[in-house]
Amino acid sequence: MDDVPAEEHALLEAGRAAAARLDWAGAHRHLSRAADHRALRADDLLLLSDAAWWLGRMAETMALSERVHRLYVEEGRLDRAALCALTTGELWLISGEVPVGLGWIARARRLLADLPEGEVHGYLVFTDGQMALEAGDDDAVTAATHRLADLARRQASPTLEALSLLLAGTQAVRAGRTTEGFALLDEAMLPVLAGQVEDGFAGNLYCQVMSLCAEVGDVRRMRTWLRATEKWCARFSDAVMFVGVCRMHRVQLLVLDAAWDEAAREAGLVQRELAAMNVVAVAEAHYQLGELHRRRGLLDDAAREYDAARAMGHPAQPGAALLRLAEGHPEDAWSAIAGALEAGPPPTRWHCLGPAVEIALAAGRLTAATALADELAAVAERTPGSLFRGAAQESRGRVDLALGHPAAAVGPLREAVRAYSGLGAPHEAAQAQAVLASACAAAGLPTDAEAAASAAAEARRRLGLLPARHRTPSGTLTAREREVLRLVADGASNHDVAEQLTLSAKTVGRHLANIYAKLGVTSRTAAVARAREQRLI
Repeated sequence: MDDVPAEEHALLEAGRAAAARLDWAGAHRHLSRAADHRALRADDLLLLSDAAWWLGRMAETMALSERVHRLYVEEGRLDRAALCALTTGELWLISGEVPVGLGWIARARRLLADLPEGEVHGYLVFTDGQMALEAGDDDAVTAATHRLADLARRQASPTLEALSLLLAGTQAVRAGRTTEGFALLDEAMLPVLAGQVEDGFAGNLYCQVMSLCAEVGDVRRMRTWLRATEKWCARFSDAVMFVGVCRMHRVQLLVLDAAWDEAAREAGLVQRELAAMNVVAVAEAHYQLGELHRRRGLLDDAAREYDAARAMGHPAQPGAALLRLAEGHPEDAWSAIAGALEAGPPPTRWHCLGPAVEIALAAGRLTAATALADELAAVAERTPGSLFRGAAQESRGRVDLALGHPAAAVGPLREAVRAYSGLGAPHEAAQAQAVLASACAAAGLPTDAEAAASAAAEARRRLGLLPARHRTPSGTLTAREREVLRLVADGASNHDVAEQLTLSAKTVGRHLANIYAKLGVTSRTAAVARAREQRLI
């Protein structure tokens, strides 16, 4: 059966040594050759499976994992078989095959049911806690967290302790208790930084902490953990999954930084490298490409990327709703954002609040916009230092301006510009500057209005965007549209305009939609600013 035992032994030893020094390409090469001579034992076959996973060979990893599981069952090592079933299930889940993944997790649960309590039981509890988090079952998350913490103490496991803190911290952050939540998450990372957590779980912790930073708009903390994760990934000769997820988070920051060409290149790499490995990361890469296209004014390209993201289960919001607004369809945009506000965990709603205010105002829904701005202000209070602080100030300014209180709008809008600029969000800062220019003009502050308009124009130039007047679609305003816009410029709501012109509110909304489309803008304040710039009113 084994004609060259010496050669096979040498290959096994070389493969094991390569794995020990985290040289996964070398481990895969040697162990694959050893497997050609005879069926490897379960432990060595597991090493080969691990090497395939680190190298991004997902199909091979799946096949090997199933073989390893069967071998462990045959050898009577049911705890190892259960762990293999659990990790195989998680691989299927992240690749988007949910029923198959749940089947493997059920198999792990069955195997562990009759075994003495051990560390593997903790990994199953963590998986249950993760699924409860996604389902929004707070009681189940709390129960899993306490069970995991108890197992961590009795098993003396730094990994289980870190995972229990991760669950508790995630639950707190998503409930709006961000200070408490990130304190728990920082503590969870201590054993990771000390090298006490197994590499697969360590990578999971790094990735989830970055994801939570993105959820709450804490870009400073996100940049810090991105650098730490990149440093951690550098320890490995190959780490396709974690490098790819890390790259996806870098894309999010690059889009925010307006480093759009680099963001597009990095997003393309995510899509290629993780295509068969992580459907969530690939979907987010498509969404971020949609975001950068929309910001650049490439609306057809943005629509294509949002559609691709949706096809992979991503909500594509608030970007898709803002796209409909940019296309001149405020009512469609409102329907889309209203649906998104009701879906998903709280952070999903938080990210939609600022855009929802802009869209509500464009659709003439002043009452809704006011309520949304108030909610966003409360979120910003719970998330100090986040992008939500700038969004809350901008939303407050937009609402004050729409209410006919431009002087009150100036202060919040200036704060928004400062907040966005301080967090390295130049596109958001430029948008807030443009609204500030309108507020200053309406408040009788011509010098300040000119300064803000010049700053917004210069920011657009630095971002590589065409001057607004060059992007205005063809078509001139009708006499009725000019009447509507003059009243809007004076601070009239849609209802006020309807009364003064003896129109229905729906007709006023339709006139505004036509005005936005003709002027190439997405809000009342931007329409007023554009019309004044072009001497239309």
